[in-house]
Amino acid sequence: MTEDILTANPDLKAIYSACGPPIPGAVKSISNSGIANDNLIVVGFDACCGEIEAIKSGAEDASVAQFPAKMGELGIDTVVKAIRGEPVEANVDTGAGLVTLQNVKDFE
Repeated sequence: MTEDILTANPDLKAIYSACGPPIPGAVKSISNSGIANDNLIVVGFDACCGEIEAIKSGAEDASVAQFPAKMGELGIDTVVKAIRGEPVEANVDTGAGLVTLQNVKDFE
């Protein structure tokens, strides 16, 4: 898919993936096309599936990391409150972090 996007949009400046798994394919397509890493911004989501390695190599600029343990913790806390009849928030923010070359070691 990335090859088609790159071919149809030669002036493309950025690629964003709403989840991690498509990023390795995008990175491979970008490399195969001969586009230099600094000519296209590549951002993923989940910091998984090879994204950490791609960020370290410079093939991916950043990824938005979620915190599954925090999701589980706050999810259980919310369920317990609901069962007890206590008020619960309509939206529970579990946070996210932007993984870049400068902080990638914090997410390994």
